[in-house]
Amino acid sequence: MTLTYQLSILWMLSPIGLSVHVLVALLPLFAGGDVREASLRLTDVPRQARMMVITAVIPMIMAVSVVSVAAMPLRWLNLGLAVLLTLANTAHLFQHLHLRPPDHTQNALLTVILILSAILTYLSYLWVVAE
Repeated sequence: MTLTYQLSILWMLSPIGLSVHVLVALLPLFAGGDVREASLRLTDVPRQARMMVITAVIPMIMAVSVVSVAAMPLRWLNLGLAVLLTLANTAHLFQHLHLRPPDHTQNALLTVILILSAILTYLSYLWVVAE
């Protein structure tokens, strides 16, 4: 499998992984539980929605771009966005690691997402230095 297809698959796994993360957080609803976040205000919802759209749309654009454009500026953009994604996933994991009580399922899922984003960053670096 070529490097660009590997990058494309990893970019698509990002929104899929984050979607699973959200779905796992919503599972208590099916048992009559409450999923409200005490620290989240109603005014925060539009910002949260924008972040969810951004974290889904950018990976989709990158997944298509890496297999259709091989220009060096795109390679650098790909690497930069992969680094940002890895940093954001790291911050999000550390945020969850400090929650009480701990949610081991979410921590494990976010760890896998972080590992995948680190692999994406490494492969993006290889794509930049390939030419």
